[in-house]
Amino acid sequence: MRLKLFDGLLLALPAGDPPTELRILANGVTETSKGKVLFDAQAGELVMKEFSAHGQDLLPFDVGHGMFNPFSPPDGHKAAGWFRPEVRSDGLWASDIEWTEMGDSSLRKREFRFFSPALLQERSSGRISQLLNIALTNLPATKGQRPLVAHAAGEPARGHTTMEELLKLLGVSTESAGLARITELLRLSGELRSVTGASDDAAAIVAVRGLKDQSVKLAQQVATMQAEKLADQRAGVIARLSQEGKLPPALHAWAQTQTLESLEAFAHGMPALHTTAAAPVPAGGAVVTLSAEEREVARQLGVDPNTILEEKRRASGA
Repeated sequence: MRLKLFDGLLLALPAGDPPTELRILANGVTETSKGKVLFDAQAGELVMKEFSAHGQDLLPFDVGHGMFNPFSPPDGHKAAGWFRPEVRSDGLWASDIEWTEMGDSSLRKREFRFFSPALLQERSSGRISQLLNIALTNLPATKGQRPLVAHAAGEPARGHTTMEELLKLLGVSTESAGLARITELLRLSGELRSVTGASDDAAAIVAVRGLKDQSVKLAQQVATMQAEKLADQRAGVIARLSQEGKLPPALHAWAQTQTLESLEAFAHGMPALHTTAAAPVPAGGAVVTLSAEEREVARQLGVDPNTILEEKRRASGA
């Protein structure tokens, strides 16, 4: 295992606003001036496992990897921000970013324009195994990296998203279709802010995530209530059939796995075991046997007839 510092792929962001989330590494292999970096499903599991095992709720941003330099002045070890690592379908992300006053000011002033994650990497595969922190930097190793905060007057050509890239992101093939998609996204963005009462898109997204969490919890509560209701109904049917003599205790465990409809179908036409005509009683004691109907029921249920026979013997005291 070795420690290497790599720079991730950046996304173009609204002018002047530090990001609240960013993608650290895209899925697959990222080419850097310091070697190849592999991020895949296994890497995601390793990164999140290490983050959880360390017991931290957030990881820090620093400046120029100062936290790893023992000779840095005290201010060099201060956090420029905090974030939560998150594995998504398209790669490793820094989510829920909270910039400190120093980090926010530095980005708005464009004193730092790029970032560089500190990662542990497997020697043989190049796969990422742990994310330590992210540094603000002006010397990214990744070629063509876009700035964290776009300039209000526009970025140089290397920082722009090309029309081809934009159309690909929008999932369309022509400029007219792209314009229509953007118009639709702006409309949906306005509706989302209106419904959530949020002042901007970032706040609206946070609100939607909260609503999603609430809906998941509510669905779980409803599912639990439905399961409890079904269990109570099944218990009632089992008790009734037992009282009617149509469901011996030996079949209660089986009945617990059946639907209400299956239990009612089973009971339909089922003779009550305690009403079956008794077999002749010889001098040596009572003889309990199964009727033809009882044997047929056992066959249809896949139950050993001896199980029902033993239950009859127990009930009759034979």
